Amino acid sequence: MHSLETQLPKEMYFDPEGHITPEEVYSLQNPIVTDWVAKLWGAQRIEDYRAKAAREGVAIHSTVVRDEDAEVIAAGDVLINSSNTEGHLANLVVRAEHRGRGIGQAILFDRVNFADTKNLALTTVLSPQNNLRTLYHKLGFSPRMPSARLLYRPNHSSDK
Repeated sequence: MHSLETQLPKEMYFDPEGHITPEEVYSLQNPIVTDWVAKLWGAQRIEDYRAKAAREGVAIHSTVVRDEDAEVIAAGDVLINSSNTEGHLANLVVRAEHRGRGIGQAILFDRVNFADTKNLALTTVLSPQNNLRTLYHKLGFSPRMPSARLLYRPNHSSDK
């Protein structure tokens, strides 16, 4: 599989360190939603979720998009299981005022390219209102079950 184009608008860049603080996570989305995601992982807050993931051997690799003032515009994670065979695409979010500019797609492509370099299979869960199912399908994701929101993409190491 060839690398996917990850072009961002001119005034934005991928943060090479990929670090994002809990405060920046909260600035991207509603803290109630962020804490809800953390609680799905058995944590009280996003900080606890990251600590729990580390204790359980789950590596979190983030990509962060910043603007020319270094403000966080968007972010997305790949959580890698302890056996380094599968990743879960999670927490892809774009600040509301910057949506519709291809930033989310650029992050998605960046995370898929990352998974390909690590020979990881990928899973993701689409929210009910997600309108990117066609894009995910083009990237090799398919439902685990008919009409399921859980999508799976096998590793593409044999394509290289």
